[in-house]
Amino acid sequence: MTTNAGGLRTPAPLLTRWREASTSSVWLRPSDWHDGAVDAVVGAYLVGVGLHDAVERLGRARGEAGVGVTEAIDDLACLWRADERDGDPPLDVVRALCQGWADGQAGLAVAPATIDPESGLPTAQYLTTRLAEAYRDATRAAHAADQVDPRPGAAGSLVVVDVAVGEVGALLRSLRAAAVGDALTLTFGEGHPMASVGGGVFVALLAPDEDQELRVAELRARIRRAVEALDVADVTRRPPRVQVLPLPGSHLAAIALLQGLRRS
Repeated sequence: MTTNAGGLRTPAPLLTRWREASTSSVWLRPSDWHDGAVDAVVGAYLVGVGLHDAVERLGRARGEAGVGVTEAIDDLACLWRADERDGDPPLDVVRALCQGWADGQAGLAVAPATIDPESGLPTAQYLTTRLAEAYRDATRAAHAADQVDPRPGAAGSLVVVDVAVGEVGALLRSLRAAAVGDALTLTFGEGHPMASVGGGVFVALLAPDEDQELRVAELRARIRRAVEALDVADVTRRPPRVQVLPLPGSHLAAIALLQGLRRS
C-alpha cells in the first residue's frame, strides 16, 4: 500500500486498479473511461469526505457522455472490487451516481426535478406533457377528417412494462429500475416519451405507425440482458409483463389510464 508522508493512502495506485478492473470487464470503450470526476471520486473515497458529491459528479459526467446507467453502476462497483472490499457500493452511493447520471441525461431536454433517480427515466408528470403533444397532433388529423375526436389508438399506444415481484430491498429495487431504464433508453432512444410510473412499472409511448411487435421483442431482449448484467434476475418478474395498450380517444382518458398503471 502506498502512503504519503502523513500516512494517508495515495490515489494513483487505486485509480490504476479501478481502471484496469473496469476496462477489462464492464467498460465498453476503454479509451473514454477516464474523466476528471474519477480522480475526485478516488480522493473522496480514500479520505472518507465528500464521496456522495464526487460520485454524483461522476454520474453526471457519464450521463452527459452517453454512457448507459448499467455500465456506470458496474464501473462504480469495480472501485470497491479494486480496493478488495466485500460487497457492493452502499445504496446511498449508488443513488448519488444515478441522480447525477439522470441529471446528465436530463440536461439535454428534461428538468432534473422530473427525473426518477433510480431508472434515469422521466416521471409520469413529464409523460403527461408529451401525451398532450400527441393528442394535439391526433386531434388536428381527426378534424381534418371531419371527426370530432381522435379514435382510440390514433394518438398512439403505450408499451407497459411490469417487472415487480414480491418485496424487494431498496438496493435491488434501484438496480432493477436502472436495468429497465437502460433497456428502454437503448430500445427507443434518448428523448423518446417514456416514464417510470412507480412500483416497478414503466411505460413508453409508441407512435401510431411504429412496428409494435418489433419494438416489444427488442425491448424484452434488452431487459433480459440488463437484469442479468446487474444480477437482479431473481427479483424481476420472469418474464417481464410487457403489453401494448392503445391510447383512448382523449387526453384526459389517457391521463386516467396512466394513473391506473401506477402502484403506490
